Amino acid sequence: MKIRKPLKHKGFINIPRRVTLLLRDGNLDFGDYGFYNFLLHEVDWYKSHPTFGCIPKTDIDLAIDGGCHPSTISRRKAKLLKYGLIEITENGYMKIKDFEKFTMRVAMKLSHLEVATLHEDIAQTQSIIAEVQSQIANSQHSRHETEDSFNTYPHKGSKVSNDEHVNPDDIPF
Repeated sequence: MKIRKPLKHKGFINIPRRVTLLLRDGNLDFGDYGFYNFLLHEVDWYKSHPTFGCIPKTDIDLAIDGGCHPSTISRRKAKLLKYGLIEITENGYMKIKDFEKFTMRVAMKLSHLEVATLHEDIAQTQSIIAEVQSQIANSQHSRHETEDSFNTYPHKGSKVSNDEHVNPDDIPF
């Protein structure tokens, strides 16, 4: 893949255990893994968008951005669908399955787990995501009870959500 647009991302890459197990067992190759990471860079991470967690691009757009043929996108997409790493929404968007695991709060909790099988990983990931979603829902509920504690459109000096606040000392590296 020849990525034609510059990637302007900072941070870390979370490699889900599910992916490493699929690589180890030979179900995915490194080309598939590269495509999966490419899709992660295309995800809409803005929580207020209706496409949050989805890839709001067509296969042709992805092929242009990735510098490959649309058939390559289709083949890679079919393989990731087969192994449950992506799904197609009712609106036709590709969505990274359990995309919440790439948020800082969930990724930090997952980094402390020890799992041996794909089934253990899936079960523990779902449990952590449900716990974090519940915490976020509770904080949103209390935030809405106090109207002036949150601005919908944050700007310099405004009060914003602390849902994604992370203490740098808690990052496990």
